[in-house]
Amino acid sequence: TWLSDDGSLGGSLWVWKGTASNGEPFELIGVNTDRYTEDGLLEYELVEWPYDHDFVRESLRTGN
Repeated sequence: TWLSDDGSLGGSLWVWKGTASNGEPFELIGVNTDRYTEDGLLEYELVEWPYDHDFVRESLRTGN
């Protein structure tokens, strides 16, 4: 994870692991970038992963 010196921007790299609908495991990587208010509250979050939506849906259905 990371946070800017002034606390206004942050983010993290993450791995989403779980069990697909058919019982097989899946694992997807991603990154999120966050913007915070002056009070430290989350104002905006952008979540990205290097997969198209069809691949993500298929991984959740059948594993990878």
